[in-house]
Amino acid sequence: SQTVEVEEKCNESKEDSEDEPMIKKSKKEPVENEGKRRASIKGSSQSETVQKDHEHKQKSDLQCFECEYRSRSVMAWKAHLRIKHSTTPDLAGYLLRCDCGHESRAHEHSYKCPISNFTVIREGNGPIRRL
Repeated sequence: SQTVEVEEKCNESKEDSEDEPMIKKSKKEPVENEGKRRASIKGSSQSETVQKDHEHKQKSDLQCFECEYRSRSVMAWKAHLRIKHSTTPDLAGYLLRCDCGHESRAHEHSYKCPISNFTVIREGNGPIRRL
């Protein structure tokens, strides 16, 4: 159960003058519904935020054209290209097209756009350059 500190004033020494502050001791008393109310409010706001983000992010399905790898994270997709295929989106000629119409090779657009659902497109038909 949750506890709330209740301040209790204590006058143990007679030498203290009335102008000086009193000595405070804390006493803990149980409070029944305080923690439950806070938890329910906190939980509902977090779940709503996660749900809204999940609705937007769920449409993104970034695929690798060289293998069967798929990811919903731009950073994970870029890391996959770098580690497995020794290339970058710029060298390979890949673009990220957002549902809002913006095309870029960088992931910074995902921080600015409220939609940020990306599709990978190939810029040219030439060979993929490697590092």
